[in-house]
Amino acid sequence: MEVDSIEKLKATRNLLKASIKAIKVREFEGRTFGSESEYDARSIVAGVDSIITDIGGLIRAPRRFLQSSNYNERIAFTKQLTNLNDYLEDEANSS
Repeated sequence: MEVDSIEKLKATRNLLKASIKAIKVREFEGRTFGSESEYDARSIVAGVDSIITDIGGLIRAPRRFLQSSNYNERIAFTKQLTNLNDYLEDEANSS
């Protein structure tokens, strides 16, 4: 089953996978992230890996994903993941 919103999500997930692989955690040693500096680079990478895994589950069952979400939710989800990917790419390029 090929649905445009799910295909866009799949493409965004693939970009996110590539971005997270490009991050060299050692270059961020000693830096913290989050509004209260509660995350280090390793926890960010682990969190994004978990998101990638969860997205994989959603796109492997497109019919169920379509039934449990609407178009606007899938597009908003893709936009949020795009923002996350852009942030990761910016951080990787600035280090």
